[in-house]
Amino acid sequence: MSLIIIGFDKQTSKDLGETGVEQQCVWCSNSVFYHLILIRTWFSYFFIPLFVYRREYHIKCPSCSFGIKIRGNEIKAAKRGELSLRANTPVRSNEEPKKTD
Repeated sequence: MSLIIIGFDKQTSKDLGETGVEQQCVWCSNSVFYHLILIRTWFSYFFIPLFVYRREYHIKCPSCSFGIKIRGNEIKAAKRGELSLRANTPVRSNEEPKKTD
């Protein structure tokens, strides 16, 4: 009998730096430079990551960790430092931001 262990949910994240435009965070209201984050999901075999099968880009507030998933032209604009957020943008990241009192 053989045992095969295959995994699909190993995630890694990489901070690609600031977006270049200082903005007011829509969650904590601090004036911050959002960070562009690349999240990669890996296919693994016996706990060894083999290849990436999903890439997602998020922008994240460095103060409160509020995150928004971005796509397409928004990614290019964030890399150029031209991305602007609107106050009614919904939260699309997996983790809930931490509220400070």
